[in-house]
Amino acid sequence: MKKNNKSVKINSKNENVKIESQSNFSTQNNELKTVTNKSQTPQIKPYYVVIGVIIVALLSLLYYFKSFFIVAIVNGQPIWRSTLNNQMAKQYGQQMLDTLITETLIEQQAKNKGIMIDDDKVASETAKIEESVASQGQTLDQILILQGMTRDDLKKQLRLNLMVEQLAGSDASASAEEVTNYIKDNSTTLPKDLTGNKLTEYVANLLASQKRSQIIQSWLVNLKQGAKIQTF
Repeated sequence: MKKNNKSVKINSKNENVKIESQSNFSTQNNELKTVTNKSQTPQIKPYYVVIGVIIVALLSLLYYFKSFFIVAIVNGQPIWRSTLNNQMAKQYGQQMLDTLITETLIEQQAKNKGIMIDDDKVASETAKIEESVASQGQTLDQILILQGMTRDDLKKQLRLNLMVEQLAGSDASASAEEVTNYIKDNSTTLPKDLTGNKLTEYVANLLASQKRSQIIQSWLVNLKQGAKIQTF
């Protein structure tokens, strides 16, 4: 009876050994599978993420600021702003450049001479124009729209004109003889509703304006000739 009990114990121990060895093998196998799965999982490199973020940001900027690059889309085909700019430069480039050069020279001369035009003078000139336009049944804004200008454009132009008048010394007047001769030679083109002193005043102002324009044009020509201008 004792021998049988011992054999039972031995068998039980052997079974425990087998179970432990199988458990250890299973654990090692699972660990091996985990390592293998980790090694097979694709790793996303950091710089790929950065590039993706940059691309998305650029596309967003292009969408929100597309008007800086595209002026129109015709049946899905874009018209680029660069194309428009090149075309405008071909047709109006030289004229626009001359205007910018002239404006720059005037501002430089005004600065050198210490001439400054305050906002009150500009506002006064604007009010005169508005009054004149209103007498013709129109508004200043309507006139500006027709000429493709804004009020800020008008203010800038008026400021430049006032600078030129001071710089060029464009005080001019017409003599009584000049007024009389002009009325005599241009009677058919003068306003029919003006007679007497009103007609005389109108012609005097007209002749004075023409003289001022001549003085200013001559001054501008001399200003350009004396300036160092390089174009590219």
